[in-house]
Formats: sequence, C-alpha cells, structure tokens
Amino acid sequence: MNEVKVYDRFGNLKQVISVKMLNERAEEQSKFPSLFRRNKKPAKPVAKAPATRTKA
Repeated sequence: MNEVKVYDRFGNLKQVISVKMLNERAEEQSKFPSLFRRNKKPAKPVAKAPATRTKA
C-alpha cells in the first residue's frame, strides 16, 4: 500500500495519508464494516411479493 495524497479542487495539496493510517483503517473496516458505509441511511427491509389471486 502507498501513501495517499489528497488535493482540493484547485489542485492544492490538502493532506497526505500515511501507510500506517491506511493499515489501521483497513483493520477497523474489517472488524466493523458498518462504520464505513457510504450510504448512512438505514437499510430498507425487503418487500414481500404480493400474493396473486386466482379466479375460481
């Protein structure tokens, strides 16, 4: 893994993320993947398929 350089929209260097920090984040992500979800909304429950009626 290599260090990561973060730039703003003007091309100025904002920060450099070290390899050590990236490794720590990877370990945390493997232990607690829900903390790193991009979409913070709660998951929607899966909707059941409507029952089909047959004509008798």
